[in-house]
Amino acid sequence: MSTQKLEDVVLLRSLAIVLVVFYHSFELYLYGLDTSLKPAYTFILRVLLGGRMPLYVFISGYLFSYLFNSRNKYQEFAPFLKNKLHRLIVPYFVFSLLYFVIFRDLTFKQLLYGHAYHFWFLVMLFYCFMATHLLHKVTNLYAQLGILALAVALRTAPLPDLPLGLIYFKRFFLWFYFGYVVYYVLNKRDKFSELKKLRWLFLTFAGWAGSCVLFQYVFRLLNSTFEVKYYYAFVWVYFAIFLFFIGFCYTLVNYLVHNEIIKPQRWSNELNKYSYGIYIFHPLFIFLITKPVNPYHEACMQFAVAHPVVFPLALFGYSFVLSFFTAKFVLKTKVGKQLIG
Repeated sequence: MSTQKLEDVVLLRSLAIVLVVFYHSFELYLYGLDTSLKPAYTFILRVLLGGRMPLYVFISGYLFSYLFNSRNKYQEFAPFLKNKLHRLIVPYFVFSLLYFVIFRDLTFKQLLYGHAYHFWFLVMLFYCFMATHLLHKVTNLYAQLGILALAVALRTAPLPDLPLGLIYFKRFFLWFYFGYVVYYVLNKRDKFSELKKLRWLFLTFAGWAGSCVLFQYVFRLLNSTFEVKYYYAFVWVYFAIFLFFIGFCYTLVNYLVHNEIIKPQRWSNELNKYSYGIYIFHPLFIFLITKPVNPYHEACMQFAVAHPVVFPLALFGYSFVLSFFTAKFVLKTKVGKQLIG
């Protein structure tokens, strides 16, 4: 794989981490504070940008496929298992306990079920890595599509909460394996040059925009009269939004890279390098403002209600910058390198 083909990962992961922090900075208005902008925020964050986490998971699967299939890394399962236990499960418990010490709002059941703050992502990735590694011998495209179809069925199946974070594997394995297959197929068939064509960008954007419009229509029908057919239509349209959002972001970045319109700069390389640390630390700084541990919590919430645009944007800038520099500092320490390096 050429260096150019890795530039898409750098830019995509930079975009994804920005969207994740942006969402969490506005999340308070979705589930807590009441404001006239709540309907607009709900549509922007839950619909237009609803695919931010599937995109992040897609990138992880895509990059794993590159490392496994093109770089021949992680070929042996036992060392691979040890690596991911160290990289994902150990940080899950360490950072969950750290956040608990600070905020005192985590139960043992939440920890056991993988619901510890935003660290569910680490447990989910662990399962996705393990499952995909076990499936790596499936190289036939139709068999891979069959696995994706099963993953879609698993995603839409109505299952109760599962222990050990397995519920998140159910929801997100589809996107991880989708990323794995996309890289595998494009690389095997040497089709990366196809991504410079403008038609893929238009098609994915049209699909994304059309799905968002259709979602609003189906959502109104579901609210006016609850019927099973409308519920399943809602689920499948939401799924389409995620799929086309990933497709649009992926084709946009590759169109820009392959046509040499844009290249990763120092800022994007830095965001890519520290994206894991930013993900770990940004809620810390958000919670220090939005949770009762803040001695000025009530005043902050009053300001947030009175300024529903300024407050979340300021929260985004503050949490993003501080988490970036915290990640940068932590990675200079021996313990930090062991946890998030």
